Amino acid sequence: MISRNRFEQRFRAALLAVLLATVVPTADSRTSQHAPVTRTRASQHGIEKLALAANKRGLRHLANGRYKEALEAFGEAIALMPTGAISYANRATVWLKKGDRGKALQDCTKAIEADPETARWYVMRGAILSLSARWRDAAEDLTHAIELEPGSASVYRLRASAYESLGSFNQAIADYNEVIRRDPGDATAYADRAYAHYEAGEYDLAIADYTKVLEMEPANAHALNDRAIAHERKGDYNAALADFARAIELDPKQPEYYYNRGSMRFRLGQDEAAKADLDVVVKLAPNVPSSLVKRGYLLSKHWDLKRANADLDRAIRLDPGDANAYFSRGILRLRENDADGALADFNKAIQLGRGSTEYLVKRAHAYVDKKEFVKALEQYDFALTLDPANGEAHFGRGNVYKEQGKLDEALSEYNEAIRLEPREAATYVNRGIIQQLKRNYDEAIADYTEAIRLSHPRVEQAYQNRGNAYLSIGRYLEAVADFDEAIKRKPDNFSCYLQRANARKALGRAEEARRDYETVLRLVGTNAEVCNSLAWSLAASPELPFRNAEMAVSLATQACELTKWSNPLFLDTLAAAQAEAGNFAEAIRRQQKALEMIPSADPNAGGMRERLALYQNNTAYHDAH
Repeated sequence: MISRNRFEQRFRAALLAVLLATVVPTADSRTSQHAPVTRTRASQHGIEKLALAANKRGLRHLANGRYKEALEAFGEAIALMPTGAISYANRATVWLKKGDRGKALQDCTKAIEADPETARWYVMRGAILSLSARWRDAAEDLTHAIELEPGSASVYRLRASAYESLGSFNQAIADYNEVIRRDPGDATAYADRAYAHYEAGEYDLAIADYTKVLEMEPANAHALNDRAIAHERKGDYNAALADFARAIELDPKQPEYYYNRGSMRFRLGQDEAAKADLDVVVKLAPNVPSSLVKRGYLLSKHWDLKRANADLDRAIRLDPGDANAYFSRGILRLRENDADGALADFNKAIQLGRGSTEYLVKRAHAYVDKKEFVKALEQYDFALTLDPANGEAHFGRGNVYKEQGKLDEALSEYNEAIRLEPREAATYVNRGIIQQLKRNYDEAIADYTEAIRLSHPRVEQAYQNRGNAYLSIGRYLEAVADFDEAIKRKPDNFSCYLQRANARKALGRAEEARRDYETVLRLVGTNAEVCNSLAWSLAASPELPFRNAEMAVSLATQACELTKWSNPLFLDTLAAAQAEAGNFAEAIRRQQKALEMIPSADPNAGGMRERLALYQNNTAYHDAH
C-alpha cells in the first residue's frame, strides 16, 4: 500500500500555514460592527484603539515566542472587546503553539459566534478539528467556509484530506479536481489526487496522475515509488520493478523504496531478491521493526534460525506492541520444535492483534505439536467460523487426524485444503503421506511430484517420501534418484542414507549400500534412542523393501552397548533384529533376558512374551500394516 507519510507531511504543513497565519487587526476591522450599543461613539473609538494596541502587542510577543505575554495581551483585547473575533482567533493561534487544541477550539468557536460570516474562522476551526482527527466536523466547517468564500484552493485541499480520512474518496477526488482546475501546474495536487484514486481502487487513474506528476517533475522519486505500488496492485509487476529501480537510482539512500520493492518480492515468493532488498533497508534504517520482521520471517522460512531469532528479538525490543513480530517469532519457534515458546508468542500476537484468523490457525498448529488435539481442533473450528475458506485450517485439521491415525478424515481435510489453496505444496506432501499409509502408492507419488513442482521450501521431504513410495513398489532406480536429491539438499539426513542403502541393496549394489550404512552409523552412532528406533524399523517394518536384518542387528547392538545392556526395550529390539536375520536362538536368548529385566506388570511385557513365542516357532516379528 502507498505510504501516507508524505501526504500527511504536506497536509500538516498546509494546516500549520493556515493555523499559524495570525490576523493583524486594523482600525476599521469588522469587530467594530459588533460593539455594545450602550457605548457612545467616542468611547467606543477609544476602546477599539486600546484593543488594537493590545492585539498588536500580543502579535509581537507571539512572534518572539513569548506565549505567556501574548496570551495576556490577547486576553486584554478580548476583555476590552468581548465580541472581537480577531482577538479570539489570534489567541487560538497561541494555544496551538502551546499544544492546547481544546482551548484553541474554544477560541475559534467564540470567533465564529462573534463573526459568523467570515470564512477564515471556519477554516481555522476545521484545521484544528483535522489535527484532532475529528474529520466529519472538520469537513462540515470547511464546507461552510467554501460556501462563504468559494475561491480558496487551500480550503478545498484541506477538505479533501478530511474526506479521505473518512473514506469518502470520491468527494476527496472532487475537491482535488477543484484544486487542479484553479492551478493545473500544481504537481502536489496531482500526487494527492493519485493517492485518493489508489485508495478508491482506481489504479489506472492513480497511475495516470503519478505520470502527470513525473511529466512535471521527472526526478520525483517519491512519485515513481508510489506509481510502482499502483502498478503492483494492478498485477503489472514488470512496470512496478522498473519504477522501483528508477526511484532507487534517483535516491539510493531512501530505505522506503527498497522496503516496498522487497515487500512486493516477498509476496511474489521471490525470497532471495526480497531478502537482498531488506538487507539494504536494515543497513540504511536499522531500527525499523517491520523490515526486521519480514527479514526474520524469510530467514526462518529458509531455516536460518539463528539469524531469524536475532531479527525478530530485535524487532520486539524496538516495538513490544508489534503483533506481527510475535506471530513471526511463533512460526520460528515451531520450526525450532519449541511448541511452548510458539504458543506463548501466538497468544501474545492474538492479544495484540485481536484474534486474527491467521493467528488462531498458527496457535492451533502449536497445540498439535504439543499433542493437545482437542484444543487444536477448537482453534481450527473457530478460525473456520471466521473464514470458512481458510485452507490452512483444513490443513491443520488434517494434521490432527493424521496424528490420531484417522486416515480417511485426514484425507478429506487435505482434499478440501487443496481445493481452497491449490498451490500450497505442504498439503500435497501430507496428503501423499496419507495415500502412502493407505498403500495408494501411485496417488502418493503424484502428490509428492506436485509438491516438488511447486518448490516446497523443504522439498527434500517430498523427494524422500516419493523415494519411499518408489521403494515400496519396487521401482528402485527412481527411489535411489529421489534419495540422491533429498541428500543433496540435506546431507545430514541419516534416514535418507538408510533408505537409499535398502534401494541399492535391492539393485545388487552391495558396496554402495555398505557405504550408506557406514554413513548412518557415523551420523547416529552416539545416540542410543535413534539407533534403537532405526533398528526396530529395519527389523519389524511390515513392508519387505524397508527391512534390513544386517543393519538392524548392527544398530540394535550399538544401542545396547551405548546403554551398557541395561535397557530391556533395546534388548527387545535386538531380539527382533536377530530373528529377522534368522538367528532365532540368539533372538530367544535376548528376549528372555529382556523379560527378566522388566516387571511382569509393565505394559510392554505382554508384547515381549508374544514375540518370544514367535521366535520359539522360528518366526520373525513384523508390525501390523
